[in-house]
Formats: sequence, structure tokens, C-alpha cells
Amino acid sequence: MEIHVPSNVPMESTPFKGMEFEEDENAYDFYNEYGRKAAQGHVAPLMKLSHQIANQGIKVTFVSTEFIIARLTTTMPVNSLIRLVSLPDGLEPGDDRTDALKLINIFQEVMPGHFKDLIEKSNESYDDQISCVIAGISVVWAFED
Repeated sequence: MEIHVPSNVPMESTPFKGMEFEEDENAYDFYNEYGRKAAQGHVAPLMKLSHQIANQGIKVTFVSTEFIIARLTTTMPVNSLIRLVSLPDGLEPGDDRTDALKLINIFQEVMPGHFKDLIEKSNESYDDQISCVIAGISVVWAFED
């Protein structure tokens, strides 16, 4: 697949607010390529799935850590059916996010309560109700209780 990016935006560029693309698909392609480079490897496929679901007219709430959502926010197309929601990950800004075991252990301690609160709060509003959860294996705790 060839990625089309505007000539004034090098592919290795960090996305920025106000970035424009000729077509939505170009923005999705750019995001997916950027996601593979800047985010963790599971984020790009889950975001691609989110876009495929949203393309069917279904609202998607994409939940991840504050660290990941901060990077995704700048790349989302305007008026997207995908809502990005961050949960605190329990790490400080300068902490090492490359130690997978450390991350999983901290996530299991910190995130389940925030995730439960998110679902309860979302389900109070008819427009934001969550009817389906798709999660990566690293957040298996999302299916407990």
C-alpha cells in the first residue's frame, strides 16, 4: 500500500493540529504509519479496526493511556465518530514505558477502577452508552468483574 502524504509534510513528521489531507483515507494511512512508528505496536491495528467500525456509522470510544491518547489526539480527523478517552496509567511523565512487565503490573493496579468508572459514567448518557468492548490482551482485566 502506498501512503499519500501532502508534499509539505514529510512521512517522518510528527502530526500537528490543523494538518490537512486531500482525503480521509490519506489521513488514516498517515495516522496508521505514524502509529506504527510513535505508538506501541498494538495501537495502529486497533485504531484501524476502530476506523472500520466508525465507517459503518457506529460510534467508537477508543480508550488507552494518557501517553498514547496524547499522541493520537493530534491525528484524528475532524468530526470523527471515534472518541479518544485516556485513562491514567500510574506512571510519571519521565518513567520508562519500554518495560512491558512493569507496565502490565502497574496497569493492572491502576486502570481497572478508572475503566469501570468510564463505563458507568458513559452508560448514564444515552448518546455515549458503550455496547461492546474490544481490548488487546495486555488489558485482559477489562473483562473481569
